[in-house]
Amino acid sequence: MRRTLPAFSKEYKLNGEGIDLISETLSNALEQFGMEKRNRIRIRLSFEESLLRLRDKFGKDATVVLSMGNSLGRPFIQLSLEGDVFNPLSKREVDLEDWSGALLTAVGLYPQYSYTRGRNILRLNLPMRRINPAFKILIALAVGIVLGMLITTCCSDTQQAALTEVVLQPIYDLWIRILSVLSGPVIFFMVLTTVLNTGSIEEEGGSSAKVAIRYFVFSAVSGLIAIIVCGLFKGSDLVIGQTLGVDASKYLDHILHVVPEDILTPILDTNTPQILLFAFVLGNGLVIIGTRVAGLVSLVRQMNMVGLLMTDWVSRCVPYFAAGLICYEILWHETSLLKNLWLIMVLALVVSLICIAAAVIIVAQRKQVNARLLVSKVWPSFAMAVRSGGLDEGYGETEAACISDLGIEKHYVQVSLPHGMVLYMPINVIGTLILTIFAAAQFGVEISPGWLIIAWLLAIVMFVATPPVPGANLLAYIMIFDFLGVPDVVLIDAMIFEVLFGIFASAGNQTMLLMDLIMQSDKIGLLDRQLLNKDRRNKKR
Repeated sequence: MRRTLPAFSKEYKLNGEGIDLISETLSNALEQFGMEKRNRIRIRLSFEESLLRLRDKFGKDATVVLSMGNSLGRPFIQLSLEGDVFNPLSKREVDLEDWSGALLTAVGLYPQYSYTRGRNILRLNLPMRRINPAFKILIALAVGIVLGMLITTCCSDTQQAALTEVVLQPIYDLWIRILSVLSGPVIFFMVLTTVLNTGSIEEEGGSSAKVAIRYFVFSAVSGLIAIIVCGLFKGSDLVIGQTLGVDASKYLDHILHVVPEDILTPILDTNTPQILLFAFVLGNGLVIIGTRVAGLVSLVRQMNMVGLLMTDWVSRCVPYFAAGLICYEILWHETSLLKNLWLIMVLALVVSLICIAAAVIIVAQRKQVNARLLVSKVWPSFAMAVRSGGLDEGYGETEAACISDLGIEKHYVQVSLPHGMVLYMPINVIGTLILTIFAAAQFGVEISPGWLIIAWLLAIVMFVATPPVPGANLLAYIMIFDFLGVPDVVLIDAMIFEVLFGIFASAGNQTMLLMDLIMQSDKIGLLDRQLLNKDRRNKKR
C-alpha cells in the first residue's frame, strides 16, 4: 500500500511550547506514515535540534511554518522561516550540512537545507514504501518471456521484424540514451561529493586517507577472488586477444590518456577513467581550500542530490523497461547470457558468502567471540536489508545493533556507519566483475591480462565512490561496459542481475562493514568487549 501524508501547513512560534507542538505533530505524522520507530526518533531529534538552533539565532518570537504533503508523488515534511541565511544543520555556519547527512538525506532519513526567496528551508523527502524490487523485476522478466514466446509463436518473421523495428528497437535505444546521458554527470557529482564527505572525517579526528585505502584494499581482494573464480569456470571460453607485451603497450596508452584535454569532454564522452580522475582531483582540491569555497561545495552537494533523485527515477523505470527489453532480446535471439544468468547469480552469491563467512570467522577469532553469536547479532539487520531491498527501513536497526549488540561506541557508529556504507561495497565488486567477465566471454570480447586489470580497477573505484542508492549501480555498469567494449545489449541482463543480486549485495556489504567497525573500534578503544560477547537472549532475561 502506498504511503502518503495529508496536506498540512501551520505556523508556530519558536518558543518551548511551539517546538514541543511541532515535535509532537511530526512524531504522530511519521507513526501514521508507518515509519520504523528508530528512524522516527532520528528524524524527530534532527528537527528538534534544528529548531533549537533557529531559536538561538532568530529568537523565540520568530515564526516557523511546518508543512507536510506530497510533491511529485513523494511525501515530504518542511520547515520554513523567513530571515537571513542560517543553516541549522551545520556545526558552523560555513558548512551546509553534516558530512554524514548526504547518504541519510538520499534515503529519506535526514533533512536538507536550502535558502529560497528570503526563507530558510529544511525539507525532508520521506522514503516511499514500495514492493520489493526483486518481486517486481521477476514479474517483468516473466511478462517479457511470455510476450516474446507469444510473438515468436503467433507472428511471422516479417511481422516480428516489423514489431522489433517500429516498437522494441526505439524502446531499447531510448533506454540506452537515458543511461548514457545520466551516467557521466551523475557519477561525476557522486564521486566528487564522496571525496568531499570523506575529507570531513579529519574534523572527527580520523584519517580519511587510511579509511579509504582500507576499504579500497578489502574491495580489491574481494574482486581478485571473483576474477580467479571466473578463470576457473570460464577459462576455456575466454578470448585471449593479445600477447602480454602488446597488451601492456595498449593499456599503458590508456593510462597516459587518463588526463583529459579539457573539463567537459570526459563527461560528454562518458570517459570513465577521466571522469573519476577529474572528480578525485577536484574533490581533494576543494577539501584542501576548505571554507573559502563553501558556496561551491554547497552547489556540488545540491547537484549530487539532484543526481541521486535521478538515479531513483531510473530505478523505478527498470521493471517497466525490463519486460519490453526481454521481449526484444528474445526476438533478436540474443538470450544466451539471459539463459546463463542463474549461473552467474549463483556463482556471485557463493563467492560473496565465502568472503562474508571469512570476515566473520576472522573477527570472531581475533576478538575471541563465538562466531554463531556474532552471526546472531548481525542477522536481524541483514534480514531486514534483504526484505526491504534498501537502506531506509533498516538503517535504524543497523545503527542500534552496532551500539547495543556489538558494543561499538555510539558516536563512532554515527560517524563511521554512513561513511562506510558509501565507501565499502565489496560484494558489489564481486557481482560486477563476475557478470562483466561472463558477458565479455559470451560475446567474444578480447580478454587479456590488461583488460582484466582495468575491469578490476574500474569495479573497485566505481563502488568505492558510488553510494548505495537505487539506480546508481546501473549507471556504473554502463560506464564500465562502455570502456571495456562489452556490448550495450548486456545492460538488459545487467538490469535483472543488478536488482536481484543487488538486494543481497546491500545486506552483504552491511555485514562486511559491521565486521570492519568491530575491528577498527577495538583498535582505538571504542569497543565494549563484554557487550560484544553477551548473548542478546540472556540480556533480555
